[in-house]
Amino acid sequence: MAIQTSGNLTNAITTRYTTAYQRAAEVARLYDQLATPVSAPQFELETRRGLGSTYTFNFISDMTPGTQAISEDADIALQILRDATSTITPTSRGEGMKWSQLLDLSAYTDYVAARAEVLGRNQMETVDNQAKAAALQGSLVSRAAARASLDAGTATHNWTEAGVWAAMSTAESLKCPPFVDFRGRSMYMAIAHPDAYYDMFHGGNVVSAAIYGGLPGSVLLNGELGEVANCKLIISPSAKVFGAAGAANGTSAAYTTSAAGTALATTLGVTTGTNLSAGRFFLVGTIETGNTHYDDNERVKWISGTTTVTLVGQGANGGKFVSRQYLN
Repeated sequence: MAIQTSGNLTNAITTRYTTAYQRAAEVARLYDQLATPVSAPQFELETRRGLGSTYTFNFISDMTPGTQAISEDADIALQILRDATSTITPTSRGEGMKWSQLLDLSAYTDYVAARAEVLGRNQMETVDNQAKAAALQGSLVSRAAARASLDAGTATHNWTEAGVWAAMSTAESLKCPPFVDFRGRSMYMAIAHPDAYYDMFHGGNVVSAAIYGGLPGSVLLNGELGEVANCKLIISPSAKVFGAAGAANGTSAAYTTSAAGTALATTLGVTTGTNLSAGRFFLVGTIETGNTHYDDNERVKWISGTTTVTLVGQGANGGKFVSRQYLN
């Protein structure tokens, strides 16, 4: 009888774990949905040939609206168009893992499939982080105060529906291109963290409108506001939060680690700490000052302890601590 080996089933094995990778890699990205591919096949062909390391987008000006009546005996004044360019330098990112064949042969869990899924999720997060940086590092910025002076404890610094109205007024006045939703409506998108959404929803106006303005009960009970000022609200925990970038409150929590925190650990060694109390969130990583992005920052929640602190975070083991490794 012929012996069945992995060589006989290479297609099934490859498909199984490739599917696990793709399932994680194709999870709906948050900021990458704002990106638009532009002549990607041609661009790839040119870079492979070594014809250049940048990609240039061309823009052309509009004409000035006509204000004078046409003369019967003289030519009209002619207009000229201007053009401008914007150059993008392509980049690449890559991470990897290394393992032995013996590990795959001796693993009794679904480690091989899980590993493929972890790789796929890492690819998805890496790509989305590039789109996030591009979306949030522009020059058209509006804040209630300078970034270093923003204070979550100040109501006028919180995200409100009035702030969305103001942003939409600016976007529409500058003729920023909208997107078209499934109903054919031209709309914009606002991406925000659930904490910012909480501030908007409980600021008073939304609740009052739901109670007295005839909004559906699901808006109030399910938190499904949906849109404000012709702007779709996209609420996600993956939305960018600039960690510790604003003004410190009088009771702000702070700490210094005594050693690196290990992925999936549930505790963290702390040498000094202030205002460590239940319910507080901590930034694990590097404080973001100025227009900086540290993609590996994480938020964790304090549970107990002063020198050995027990935390709950975004790790895979029941939400325990961090999913990466840090030294603060």
